[in-house]
Amino acid sequence: MINLIILPWTIPLRLALYLIGFDGSPTASEEEGYGWEDRVALEKALQHFDSSGMLPPGSRINPWGPQKQPKNFWSICELTGLATAFQVSKAIIHHSLLGPKLPSWSIEMTILSAFTQNLSKHSELTNWWLIRQAMDLVERVPVPKSFVIRRVAFRAQKHHLPGVLKDLDASEDGNRVLNGEWIVDRHIWERRRMGYIDSKHKGAGERVMLYLHGGAYYICSAETHRLITVNLSKACGLRVFALNYRLAPETRFPGALQDSVLAYLHLIKELQVPPSHIIIAGDSAGGGLTLATLLYLRDSNLPLPGGAILMSPWVDLTLSSRSWETNAQYDVCSMPEPGDHLDPVRCYLGEQGLRSGLATHPYVSPLFAKYDVNEREGRNRLLPPLLIQCGGAEVLRDECTLLAHKAAKGGVQVMFEYYEDAVHVFQTFTWLQPAGKAYERCGIFVKHTIPTYEA
Repeated sequence: MINLIILPWTIPLRLALYLIGFDGSPTASEEEGYGWEDRVALEKALQHFDSSGMLPPGSRINPWGPQKQPKNFWSICELTGLATAFQVSKAIIHHSLLGPKLPSWSIEMTILSAFTQNLSKHSELTNWWLIRQAMDLVERVPVPKSFVIRRVAFRAQKHHLPGVLKDLDASEDGNRVLNGEWIVDRHIWERRRMGYIDSKHKGAGERVMLYLHGGAYYICSAETHRLITVNLSKACGLRVFALNYRLAPETRFPGALQDSVLAYLHLIKELQVPPSHIIIAGDSAGGGLTLATLLYLRDSNLPLPGGAILMSPWVDLTLSSRSWETNAQYDVCSMPEPGDHLDPVRCYLGEQGLRSGLATHPYVSPLFAKYDVNEREGRNRLLPPLLIQCGGAEVLRDECTLLAHKAAKGGVQVMFEYYEDAVHVFQTFTWLQPAGKAYERCGIFVKHTIPTYEA
């Protein structure tokens, strides 16, 4: 049983913080692992994210720096392989003789951390196309028989979208095709087939999840994230539609945002799922895209979903939080080198977008967005309830923390869960205890928190 800890802020009824140990048990102190000494420090850090257009003082991106090019693959691959083997061996010896880097880490976690960190140092050996090919091998992994997966496609239609999507929306002629896949636990599938869910209402009696995968905006797909989507379907008791949105660098911002909005509108208009019965979820870049989608829907006066789940969301593309450095020695996600050809910020925004200050746009870096609404707009234009999960050992820890505080301060109902010693998107590593606890909490959020909020 996880104890609920209410933070001593001015919004005690809005933000609940769960401090969860690596073994799934709650920690005793609010400050332990939270990363901020007090509320004053938290408020001071947030001052740099009040408006877009200006890079925060701690920004680690250089819009005007030269871009590096990949080196010849075969000339140094052997040396890199030896270096990786050496670093992993060194980590194993250190773990065995002196103990793990973090108290709760198993030997598997130590090896994973050492392996990924060493690979990230040799990005010159590859490019985004080769990485995608490697990731596509995941599609060959057999899907558990307890789940049903159906690939689907639909055409992009004009919806007279305003704002940043106006031009892209106007260019749609009905010929472009979006695709993804439905993932559902077989028990739920059988219930639908047997008519326990009234087919005449086309989803009116059930909840549906729109899932936006992570991958730094330029790799991965719905298929690569099945470890997450199948577990979400089971834990939350719903169907999951995982979208294959367009990737960078072929498609720059706001292409991915348009695709996510179109998928959401497809669920509402074509499949007639009530907006309040939709949960949008995503991890890492997909978590940032999830929040950007909510903000765009709110700003465009479009119907909002019932809630959102953000797993280690990437919400500050200026890389300005201090945890990018303090947790670099632990996390499986590393900060890109200046000018790296695989720099996800440069790939997503392009040279022109990077130099024009797009990195601080609220739909690119939602940490810069405004979450409060004036009294005229009323409660209905607040964002729906958010479940934010992050690991204490990940480089995005601080921006996730700041996001939770800022959104809650603006009046949004936020459940912020901090998993001690966990790394970036730890939910992927299903053999770890925190992953199981995280999915359990997602189920509680969907089945109990959201209905309570709606009531």
